[in-house]
Parts: sequence; structure tokens; C-alpha cells
Amino acid sequence: MKYSLTSGVRLAWLDYIKGICMFGIIIVHLCTVPFYDTLIMPWCLTGFFFVSGYTYKTYNSFADFLMRKIKALLIPVFSFGILNALLTYFAYHISLSERLMGLFCQIPGHGDDMWFVACLFVMCLMYYPISKIGCSWIRFSVCLMFLFAGIVVLIFVNQYLPWHIITACMMLLILDAGYAFKSLDGYVSIKQYMSRCPWWLIFAAWTIFVTFAFSISNSTVDIHLNKYGNIGAYYLNVVLALVPLVVTCIKLEEYNALWIAKCLSFVGRHSLTFYGLQSKTITTIVKILSVAGISTIAVPAQPVLALFVLVALAPVVYIIDRYMPFMCGKRNNKKLLTQV
Repeated sequence: MKYSLTSGVRLAWLDYIKGICMFGIIIVHLCTVPFYDTLIMPWCLTGFFFVSGYTYKTYNSFADFLMRKIKALLIPVFSFGILNALLTYFAYHISLSERLMGLFCQIPGHGDDMWFVACLFVMCLMYYPISKIGCSWIRFSVCLMFLFAGIVVLIFVNQYLPWHIITACMMLLILDAGYAFKSLDGYVSIKQYMSRCPWWLIFAAWTIFVTFAFSISNSTVDIHLNKYGNIGAYYLNVVLALVPLVVTCIKLEEYNALWIAKCLSFVGRHSLTFYGLQSKTITTIVKILSVAGISTIAVPAQPVLALFVLVALAPVVYIIDRYMPFMCGKRNNKKLLTQV
């Protein structure tokens, strides 16, 4: 049976990617440990950009497209952003007006808790005219021009631009890769070949990525603050990470009955809600553990704590999806289908 985005059936491997990426985001947010920054940063955010490209639709008109993106992305930016601003105000007595100003202006590092979703909204708008180009190589060239423009701004403009415009320019190429992969998948069924890929070859691909990631001398990457170090090495790292990530998640569709696949699917389906709630949850858990004298900076502790954060948030995420779907831009709670 073929599963498509237009048939109303969710593609399990896309949810697996988002679930794994959400797990990675929480690990790097728990504490800045160089080991995890090197290992996770090349794919934890770019994986979401790739999925967004694969699921990208232009709809009937730009007005229709814009309204859908406002509901799906912009409403969550402000609903979860305002919630985080209120929690910050009551917990730490930080100026509420300052936090709200940061939310509306979206200046990197200035109270922009939902920066990633805001950046994705800008990227979707930027990509709309590009997606109308029929030739994939021309689309790639245009996105490459945006990348070069972002690099020029980073070099010659010594200030952040609002609404993460620079980041959007730098990452547009990854969104285009997802969009191109969807076209490739539709014409030559490359996904079927990936699903037959042996595990030893997938493991070898991950080994190549890890070896390269730890062998190059690149500075710490922070997409949020537009820090990439050696941009060529960074993008090569991204490619080496995304290929095995995509193949791994496509391969995992064979094991969708396993509990770990179901957990990944749940996190992936609700990744936006998890992202909106994870920041304050992490801060609270780290503070409690710190008071108890428990260190959170040990490398082995990070994945365990990340799992704990996901488990702690799961009931809240379910309640929001069930009773407050408007926070995620949903009119009502539609049943989410998965591949069976």
C-alpha cells in the first residue's frame, strides 16, 4: 500500500525523524556539552527543515497558503510564546513587557523562545515563489544564492536581523532538499530502495558521519545565533548526518509495531507542542536536580534526562492536543493516522 500526504494517512518515517530530532533538541538544551553539540547539532534542527520541505504544499493560492501557515506555525509561536513569557515572569520576575517585545520582534537571543517555529514560518514564505519553479536545479541554484546572501550578511552586517531572516536564508537549502526528495520519491520510488538498505550499511553511514564530525576542527555551531564556524565543513556534516537519518527512519517503518517506534511516532506527531513546552520544563528539572545536588552535566546523564523530560511532558501534550488544540493552530482534534 502506498502512503501519501494527500491521502490523509501520515507517513510514519517523517514522524520518526521529528521524534528523533526532538529528542536531540532536548539533549542539547539540557546543558551545553561539546560532545553532544558536535554529535547532534548537524541534524537535530535540519531534520525538521528537511521534513518541512517534504511536506511543503503551495495550495490553491498564496492567500490560502498564508492562512494555513499562520494557523499551523504563527499561532503556536504566540500561544506558546506568551505562555513561556508568563511563566518566566511569575517564576523569575523578569519584565513581562520585555519578554513580549522579544516574542514579537524575534531578535535572536532576546526572549524568542519559539524562534525555531518563527524561522520556519519565514522560510515557508520565502520558499513559496521558489517552489513554483519547475526545474529542480534552478530551485537549488536560487536557494544557494540565498545561502550566499546569508553568508555575506553574516560577514558584513554586525547585528541580528528580526524574525531570523539570516537563519532562514542559510537553511532554505535544506528545505529545498526535502522538497526535491519528495519529487524524487514520487518518480523513481527511491524510498523503496532505501527501505531495503541493510542495517550494516546504515551503521557504516552513521560511523562516517561521527568520524567526520569529531575529526574536523570546527567551532561550536549555534544555528539560533548564526554561528556556523567553517560553513563548508558544517554543510558537509549536515549532509553526512541527514542521509543516514532519513534512511534509518524509512527502515524503521518495518518495525512500527514496536513500542519504541510508537513512542517516536507520538513525539513526532506532537513535536510542535513538545518544542513549545520543553524550555521551561528543562529549566525546572535542572533547577530541582541542582538543589538536590545532582549534576546534569555528565555526558551519560543527558539522554536519560531527555527521556525524562519527554515522559514528563507526554501527559501535558496529550491534554493540550485533546482539549486545547487551538494552541497548535488546530480548530478541533482530528484523529491522527499512522501507517499500519
